[in-house]
Amino acid sequence: MAVRGCEKRIYHVKNTESELFDEAYFILKVGGKSHASGPRELEREAMRLVRGAAKPSESKVGADKREKIMAFVFGSLFTCVTIGAVGLIIWLVL
Repeated sequence: MAVRGCEKRIYHVKNTESELFDEAYFILKVGGKSHASGPRELEREAMRLVRGAAKPSESKVGADKREKIMAFVFGSLFTCVTIGAVGLIIWLVL
């Protein structure tokens, strides 16, 4: 992995060792901790962000499952209410 800085505010990471990303550019915060950090700390943080972006977050995966379960529950509830209402109407008419 090759890391180099340019303009003192942009960090360019090559060969990220990621299956999805070949290169990444990071723009450092103005007046942030990055000015006091050494190159090793900047490299660690950049690689942490690249690795985190390469895999889906667990909270998003959990949210997708919850959305599917809620859709199933509400769909089932709607179906039961509809069948019950139709059954009640048929029972009252006959």
